[in-house]
Amino acid sequence: MGVCESKERSNNGSDSGGEVTSWRVEDRRPDAVDIAVGVGLAVVVAGLGLYVMSRMDRKTMKAPGRSHYRMYRDDFEDDPAGYFRGLRRI
Repeated sequence: MGVCESKERSNNGSDSGGEVTSWRVEDRRPDAVDIAVGVGLAVVVAGLGLYVMSRMDRKTMKAPGRSHYRMYRDDFEDDPAGYFRGLRRI
């Protein structure tokens, strides 16, 4: 019998003489906080998955004027003048 499976008498030298009971994880019921954390975690993971999937089909290109940097082609095509304006500020 392991520590988590049995009731043991306390032998630490005190006069209390009470029994020490230990609980097992299987005996614990989830409370509202556990459920809220689980639901929140599921929402975050689902949102992250959707974000990554939405970005997977976008084409990239080498960023003009910068070495070793890739950028999304549609972002550049939407406003190329704005890209070069921002590049001069760096």
